[in-house]
Amino acid sequence: MISALTARRVSVDTNVFIYLLEGVEGLEEVSQTFRRIIVERAFEAFTSEFTLCEVLVHPLRRAADEEVAAYRSLIEISGAFTTIPVDLPAFVEAARLRATLGLRTPDAIHVACALHSGCDVILSNDQRLQLHSHLIRVEFR
Repeated sequence: MISALTARRVSVDTNVFIYLLEGVEGLEEVSQTFRRIIVERAFEAFTSEFTLCEVLVHPLRRAADEEVAAYRSLIEISGAFTTIPVDLPAFVEAARLRATLGLRTPDAIHVACALHSGCDVILSNDQRLQLHSHLIRVEFR
């Protein structure tokens, strides 16, 4: 994974943030490595503003204020990630991606934002994620 990300513009999918903050059995080592290379700035890390909408749902349902704060801190405040705005051009591109690739709306928004920010890699374990020809998917493993 590390060599595939080095010196790239990487869009980080929602599932990676969940692995980082909530932990997933079997991904502890890769999560630790990812945290290290983010701090070292081995690549430029991006994520869509839409990521916040997705990651905050379950903590908000549980009224887990500390979890909400942890996600917001990592994505908005840490400086490790550039957040990509979800604007009108992104929505138009997302619609085009839905029409041509059959993506689900959330995936289409993430891919559109990645394309608009010049990313060449999406870091995601979502096996269903169909990508535009200008992007490659690297698994978080």
